[in-house]
Amino acid sequence: MRLKLLSPGEMSAEQKETYDESIAGKRGAAPAPMMAWLNSPEMARHATRLGAVLRFDTIFPAKLSEIAILVTARHWTSHYEWYAHKRLALKGGMDPKIIDDIRDRRTPVFDEPKGKMIYDVAKSLHEGHGVSRRCTTKPSRCSPCAA
Repeated sequence: MRLKLLSPGEMSAEQKETYDESIAGKRGAAPAPMMAWLNSPEMARHATRLGAVLRFDTIFPAKLSEIAILVTARHWTSHYEWYAHKRLALKGGMDPKIIDDIRDRRTPVFDEPKGKMIYDVAKSLHEGHGVSRRCTTKPSRCSPCAA
């Protein structure tokens, strides 16, 4: 079964309210999966709000937040996520070499310790299914899956 992608004119009042809330937010546009999510307006509202918090309201600037997103996109080979966030990472000031290294599954060299920490924690979460003890006790020496 394929989901029908609705135009704003075809939306119910609840769908339109959720859609309008998403385009009025910091993104300025509905996130790509929004049209599918709108089949459940309540879920769409929660997913959009969660995505906005994770992307715009963390303590990290875009350059650092995008590290975790790109590591996740690469881990799952999520082509659309990679495409969308590579662009945002470059716009946020990430070194293209770091992006290439993540894409090619090489450990990047970071110009700041926070970038390395975010990379290591994201890799640890995906590869080790948790944050290694080393990441929580000695972040400067954190490596994925280290015990």
